[in-house]
Amino acid sequence: MRTTQYLVSLVGLVSATGPKGEALGSEAELIERHLDQVMDELLVLGATDPSIDLAENEVTMTVLVAALNPLEATVTASGTIRSAIHAAKGSTPDWPGPDDKAWSVQLLSLSTAPVPVKSDQLISA
Repeated sequence: MRTTQYLVSLVGLVSATGPKGEALGSEAELIERHLDQVMDELLVLGATDPSIDLAENEVTMTVLVAALNPLEATVTASGTIRSAIHAAKGSTPDWPGPDDKAWSVQLLSLSTAPVPVKSDQLISA
């Protein structure tokens, strides 16, 4: 079967708290620093054309994925992004797994769209 290239975006809320759930004074700087680490981890994981955009406390993370269908692309992208968040010592409380880290991303929406790209630019499902 032939794969299609999908641009998958996850939109979520990002927050930072102390070990006891207390708000942090430098939350914006901490979040930006952690999202830089997430980007580094996406690159380590071989994510294709990753991007992270932050507006207030809403973050959009996007990767390009080769898959047989949109569901497969979504599963692959979600796993890649979630792995990068965890590798940067963040948590994903609405996804299965531990949520006891100092900062987290709450998933608000997800979109998948096919896009034309070269096959050597993709991560495969």
